[in-house]
Amino acid sequence: MFALVIRETFTGHEVMQQVKVLPLAPKPLCCPYSYDDSYQVIVQLDEPLWVSVYASQEIAAEVMALCLQLDTLILSSSQKEEVDPRRKVSFEHAFSSKASSVLQQAKDALLRLKYKGSLEDYLRSTAIANLFPRVEQYLQETDPQLWQTPSSTMDDYFAHMAALNNLLTMAHQLKADVQTSSSHRYIAHQTALLHQCVTMVGGPLAEYKKDIEGAFKDLKVCCSTDESGHPPRLNSDLHKWLVNITQKLIDSSVSLSPPSLLLPLVPVLETLHHITH
Repeated sequence: MFALVIRETFTGHEVMQQVKVLPLAPKPLCCPYSYDDSYQVIVQLDEPLWVSVYASQEIAAEVMALCLQLDTLILSSSQKEEVDPRRKVSFEHAFSSKASSVLQQAKDALLRLKYKGSLEDYLRSTAIANLFPRVEQYLQETDPQLWQTPSSTMDDYFAHMAALNNLLTMAHQLKADVQTSSSHRYIAHQTALLHQCVTMVGGPLAEYKKDIEGAFKDLKVCCSTDESGHPPRLNSDLHKWLVNITQKLIDSSVSLSPPSLLLPLVPVLETLHHITH
């Protein structure tokens, strides 16, 4: 094929036309695409450094941990909070990206297990869906406006674990202060906080609650500053009693004794036993 090029030149009042025929460049054998999926870079920010989890029990535990992350995100998104207009990224966008990332990790875990069904089917078959109804609802409906935010067994589990952790921390702190501090001025206040922690745990530790209430008046008098200005110190009886009761509370928190302390944890422990055996 050829192209016809006409060039006009002016010389005085005459117009001269020069005609030249140029050959066209041949067409390319193929036209490359502007983007090829095979060259894309897969972001691995949320992936572990070393993946060696292939056993069905470990995959189930991994999926359960990811469901816990997703459940926390869903619960946070359902709470109405004031949005700071100075924030550059809205919470809805942050939730969407984080939830999608966690959801993809759960699906990738099932791929390592070579599970042929959907994630929702897997959660139901392993009874994990019973612990995370909000996650199951999210899989069915991703629009937060349509969520009903049902209660979850995990809510009671974490509330009880938080109460036990507060009790354990407070008992450790109070015991250390009684044994090592040069002044017992704030021991009564710390004992009141310990009483509050025992109350949050509930009925299983009712006997310790009564013991603290019975000794609190004497404890408060002993911890008050006298006219001499010397730092207050506990007498030997209160010192021994306080060390003894804090140690008992530490042992109860760690060993979950009496057995009634386990009751709020039973549904979660049963599901863990089911998916890991």
